[in-house]
Amino acid sequence: MAAATSEDKQIFLSADMACRLAAIDIGSNSVRLLVAEALRGGAYRILDEEREPTRLGRSVSEKGQLDDESMERTITALQTFKQIAAGYQATSLRTIATCAVREARNGPEFCRRVREQVGLEVEVISGDREARLAFSSVQNAFDLSGKNVIVADIGGGSTEVVFATGDLIESIFSTPLGAVRLTEQFALGEGAVVETFQRDIARMEEEIALCLKKRTTRPLFAPHFLVGCGGTFTTLAELMMATKKEGDVPVAGYKVSHAEVRHLLDRLLKMVGQGAQSLLGRGERFLCGAALAACRTG
Repeated sequence: MAAATSEDKQIFLSADMACRLAAIDIGSNSVRLLVAEALRGGAYRILDEEREPTRLGRSVSEKGQLDDESMERTITALQTFKQIAAGYQATSLRTIATCAVREARNGPEFCRRVREQVGLEVEVISGDREARLAFSSVQNAFDLSGKNVIVADIGGGSTEVVFATGDLIESIFSTPLGAVRLTEQFALGEGAVVETFQRDIARMEEEIALCLKKRTTRPLFAPHFLVGCGGTFTTLAELMMATKKEGDVPVAGYKVSHAEVRHLLDRLLKMVGQGAQSLLGRGERFLCGAALAACRTG
């Protein structure tokens, strides 16, 4: 076995020498923590990633506010994440919240509770800002030079869509199409009835197409590809990799065709129709997200 060169080695600086940053994303379905170490030239090394599914936005669509149980779970997760960031001696910890807190009537009250009980200031960002951050992430990961691209960020409460030419954003659209929201709106979660599931999915897909038609426009260019952000696309990639027995391929940047996504969704829906109830109550949010991913934008 060849000896590792200096370029192969991962060198971690001691905490007092490194600039370590932490970020918390309070989403409609889950809370995420990322701790990273800043490197030269604007690069960074991820030290830790954590995720806790708190379902914070589960009652926002129906009742217009965050429910007590989900807020308690989220606050507990935030307390844990703050401790983890402190363990890495992060010099900066930034906390943002998206659609669920943005839309809920008691969103400001939730932010106050987080400030008092956890000691974190929550920054509630707009859909436009959410879309720009997603695009910035894509810019960092891929070379977009000379490419027409669509970026779709599917969350629990909303989906943000960006049309761009290279590094220039042409249009931004924020839609109320989130995996959690759609699951609730069409009664596809816990207690969903297998016998009517196919019909409910069809109704949901009609609503998705109608909403996208109303809230987005056809891009001025022919896109070369779409880049997906969020857990739905990660799960899609993992399922496609498992289907093709590609276990050694990285998930980030994995390429699938629209036809493959549509075929996979149809297979999963057929399984539900045949009585695979294990997909209900656990995978229903993914099915809603996959239906979004399979819908053509514009």
